[in-house]
Amino acid sequence: MQKSILVGLHDEIWSKTVQIFGPKLGYTVDLAASVENMDYLLGNNRYSKIIMDLNLGKPADIDISPAIKIYRAVKKDIDTGFTDFIAISGLEETVSSAKKQGIPAIFKDRFSLRDYLT
Repeated sequence: MQKSILVGLHDEIWSKTVQIFGPKLGYTVDLAASVENMDYLLGNNRYSKIIMDLNLGKPADIDISPAIKIYRAVKKDIDTGFTDFIAISGLEETVSSAKKQGIPAIFKDRFSLRDYLT
């Protein structure tokens, strides 16, 4: 099975890092700049990994509705173990809010792209 990753991050450097190193680690990589774009891609593909900003499209906002929408869309694949989902944020309050709602989330400074991809 081909490994695949869907990336929805504000940080262009992180997105480009996944785009460059993902294929070297056997992943096909799709980048999404918005929740709408992620949702569209999920309508046509299944992903082994998904990484996104909790507040995609709303930098510095505490609104986690973007992550809730995507998490719910892939929940069945997460539950079966097909998809590994993680949402990140630079705001501890946002991470805490997501965790209270059962969304896998981590503070950006504690997240390792390398570890996630390997």
